[in-house]
Formats: sequence, structure tokens, C-alpha cells
Amino acid sequence: MTQTDRSQGVRATIVIPAYNEDQVIGDFLAQIQAAFADLPGCDLDILVVNDGSTDKTAWNVKEAALRDPRIRMLSFARNLGQQRALVAGLEHARGDVVVTMDADGQHPPSKAREMVEEWLKDPTRHVVQAVRKAERRG
Repeated sequence: MTQTDRSQGVRATIVIPAYNEDQVIGDFLAQIQAAFADLPGCDLDILVVNDGSTDKTAWNVKEAALRDPRIRMLSFARNLGQQRALVAGLEHARGDVVVTMDADGQHPPSKAREMVEEWLKDPTRHVVQAVRKAERRG
């Protein structure tokens, strides 16, 4: 990755592998859009990798993409697994910075924004990683 000319802004690609997520994908995409709505100088690119879903995941993503051209989809003919979906998403990412997130909502979209903001502080870094803290139970 080359250093980004931040005077032109940056593009952030959110890569989302999805397998049979028709019940949640629409809301999840809306949450990503909302999380990045007011981030100045950031051009959002959302790439959903449909991992051979047999439900209406692909249809829901296509509908969302009709409303927002920042949403794109790669679609596998059959289920190849999350890791292959992630690799395909990374290969097709257009962003200066790429964040991967699970479609099931286990990663809050606000965290994607926080990671991009952290990267923007020093775009020469190659990796910004989030680590979930274990909750202590009393």
C-alpha cells in the first residue's frame, strides 16, 4: 500500500463476508452507512461477499445497492467458507484502508469507524487491530 494523499480524502472499504444473513444484512448495512455518515474526507466503499447463501441475502444486498451505489457485492455460486470470502473481499477492495466485519452484527459498525479514525491519525501504519476485552464476571 502506498501512502495516501489525504488532501483528496481517503476511501475506506468495509469487507463483509455473508452466508445466509438475509434476516440481518439490511440493518447491518444501514448501521455501517450511519456510522460513516459524518466522517469528513472519507469515501465509503462497502463490499459484501455473498458466500453462496441459499436464502435472500444476495437479493437484500442487491436492493440495498440500488439505493446506495457505495454498496457492491461479490457472489460465490456455492459456500466456500468465511476465509475464502475474506480473501476475495480483500482482493476486490478499492480502499486505501480496509476493515473486515462479520455480517451477523458481532462487530459493532461503530468500531469500524473507530478503526478508520485511528488509521487516519497515521496512514503509514499497515495494520490497526481491535481486540475484544473479556468481561469479568463477578
